[in-house]
Amino acid sequence: MESPQLQGWLAIATKKVPGSIEILKKAIEFYKVAAEAGDPASQFNLGTCFYRGRGVDIDYSEAAKWYEKAAVNGIILAQAAIGYFYFAGLGVEPDEQQAFQWTSLAAEQGDLEAIRNLAVLYEQGFGVDKNLPKAAELYRDAAEMGDAASQNNLGSYYFNGLVFEQDHETAYEWYKKAAEQGLPIAQCNLASSYFHGLGTEVDFPKAVDLYHRSAAGGYLPAIKTLIKMYEAGFGVEKDAEEAAYWKKREQELE
Repeated sequence: MESPQLQGWLAIATKKVPGSIEILKKAIEFYKVAAEAGDPASQFNLGTCFYRGRGVDIDYSEAAKWYEKAAVNGIILAQAAIGYFYFAGLGVEPDEQQAFQWTSLAAEQGDLEAIRNLAVLYEQGFGVDKNLPKAAELYRDAAEMGDAASQNNLGSYYFNGLVFEQDHETAYEWYKKAAEQGLPIAQCNLASSYFHGLGTEVDFPKAVDLYHRSAAGGYLPAIKTLIKMYEAGFGVEKDAEEAAYWKKREQELE
């Protein structure tokens, strides 16, 4: 959610070029002047600086203010961003209608994140009547565009028989696509497919590896599964030290 121009400034700063932080701060000053003068790209870039804490302290209220100005001025990424802010209540009060309006507008223009977020709105009935078939359609659109979260969610629709007839093989294929992109929840779901032989053949080594990858990403269900596996010796050799390690990680995350 950063423009090429802002990415350029950030690249200079993160390379620790002498004076790079000062360069970034100077860029933000320019953004403020241009944003206040009504430049949409600068409004979006300034919003991103406040959202990410780039050269300024994180300030969701300021981020929301500038994202909305940029959204009104037609910046698609800003429309997607402010839609999410209204959904999550970041820097603004949650507003179902505003969330749906802005997210729909960005999704109609092909923004990938907005398409996925719009699916969530239809799935939850947030700002619109709950409509799982519409959510599934949008998840498929985003999944085919390569969005890992949508690939995982579409897999879960097939796995659980939501909208579609239950199909573990198709679920497995979508979980695999998402897991290959490093999404912890998808790695856990794919591990479960291998562990139980759902949609694919049973493969304990692959399952264990994926549970570890998911757990390393901080996904609690994978951590809890590993604890049980190492305590019981199911799919792995019993290992009290390994179980204790993951119990400690569980406590740190809960």
